[in-house]
Amino acid sequence: MIEIEGLNKVYNPKSSEPLHALRDVGLTVAGGECVILSGVSGSGKSTLLSIIAALEKPTSGKVIVGGEAIAKLPDLHASHYRSKSIGFVFQHFGLLESLSVEENVTAPLANRRLGRADIAARVQRAMEHASILHKAKSPVRELSGGEKQRCAIARALVNEPGIIICDEPTANLDTANSRKFIELLSSIHAEGKTILIATHDPIFDTLPFPHRIVRMEHGRIVEK
Repeated sequence: MIEIEGLNKVYNPKSSEPLHALRDVGLTVAGGECVILSGVSGSGKSTLLSIIAALEKPTSGKVIVGGEAIAKLPDLHASHYRSKSIGFVFQHFGLLESLSVEENVTAPLANRRLGRADIAARVQRAMEHASILHKAKSPVRELSGGEKQRCAIARALVNEPGIIICDEPTANLDTANSRKFIELLSSIHAEGKTILIATHDPIFDTLPFPHRIVRMEHGRIVEK
């Protein structure tokens, strides 16, 4: 599903103090696998996820997803790739606070050529799966942290992508909601989705379903 070879990311490369976020990273992720990128803040986890999602471009190296080289995709093609293949759950949710849950979940379908009935069905399925259907008409600003997380997951699922990416998904959740997130993640994994998670939360060290922990330090993979 995902093949990464010789991946490097340098910010401000021409400055006197360039920041090497990724250093010669190599990683292979099989379809349907759950991989936990573990490490302290600044270890390169989020940068790696952003590059896999084509939100950022690497300085050098190869990233192949489903047989497609995505490292240097032009912005328009990168957007199409994300809408087709990637569901991204951001650390701070990335929701539009003034819109309802249903409107937030519908938003990723705006550039898809789908009929109204198909859109409505996809949105309902995603909200049901994320256990947020009961809040469909509620403005996001009125939701709790756990409810915002479930809304963000429904939005990530609505395009029916093969890959789900979560960046520090429990950073803004209490213990109870973190456990609920793990339960939801387990059901997503059971469907055969490929899951990538960046975290330093120890709750992910003992997930109740098959997973692999990849440890990162200073932009390098030190254990996989």
